[in-house]
Amino acid sequence: MTDDPLVNVDTRRDIAIQFFLLFQNLSLEEMKSRVGGRLSKQTISRDREKVAKREAPSKASAEAYAAAIGRPSGYNTGDMQELIELMEDVTDKRRGFWNSQPIQVHETGVRIAQPKMFPRLEQRILEREWTAAIDIIQTFLESGDAEKHEDSFHYIEFYLGMAYRNLGDTKAARKHFGESFTIARRSDFDLNMKSHAAVHYALAIQESATKNGDKECILELLQIAIDNLPEDYPETLVNVLIVASRLSDEWFGLFAGRIYDIVKDPRINHDWASLCSKFMEQDGLQGYHENDMFKLIVETVDARRNT
Repeated sequence: MTDDPLVNVDTRRDIAIQFFLLFQNLSLEEMKSRVGGRLSKQTISRDREKVAKREAPSKASAEAYAAAIGRPSGYNTGDMQELIELMEDVTDKRRGFWNSQPIQVHETGVRIAQPKMFPRLEQRILEREWTAAIDIIQTFLESGDAEKHEDSFHYIEFYLGMAYRNLGDTKAARKHFGESFTIARRSDFDLNMKSHAAVHYALAIQESATKNGDKECILELLQIAIDNLPEDYPETLVNVLIVASRLSDEWFGLFAGRIYDIVKDPRINHDWASLCSKFMEQDGLQGYHENDMFKLIVETVDARRNT
């Protein structure tokens, strides 16, 4: 008799349930990346259907899912406390991913009368002290000075979205990124921020939804992000591709084509070395490294950094 717990049908099903619960917002391509390419997208899709029917995946699939969720050796799927600890560990890893992302607090060339608290706020953001950043903003909003700085509200909402996303509250992040985009779009004077807010709002919709959220809304946001692209913020291009990759290969190809037109334009000036690194290092784009259009973008950016 074997001691391998994955021989047990209930254990295999429990592990698959945990995997799809934790990564339900990801595309099949991203799920494939999570399991290290050990399973095809077709297998993952089929396993998801099996779980919905209360069936179990194969032993090979269960092993891949167990590795993806960091299932410890000897982990007891029937122990609720161990399940809670595992979920908390995975949540911490998600927060760690966002905490590792580069932060840009000056994403516009528009001059506005900034509130006095902005230097302190930006310092807390750069130090990734998210709770302190929220406290600074809330104190400001409750003060009498807030009414004098309506031109700053799209920044304030954006920073709130950033803080809540890093704290793991995707619902609050979506709300504040949405407010930031709405204000920036209505003001129609800060195009850089409009682009920046649009793509982060699209990311927030995807992260807070059980599926892809409102696809038409996301596509509109990506179009706005591309059309109002900040000259000094190439990370927006990377984020556009990440959002598109979660929609479908077809939409990825379409927006990759738009981005290729941008990066090959000789009139555009960027920190090409930094942009090339960001395209290659993003976890959400790992599954596209062999995609022809993605390779064309990276090759073009790589060539331009040497000119």
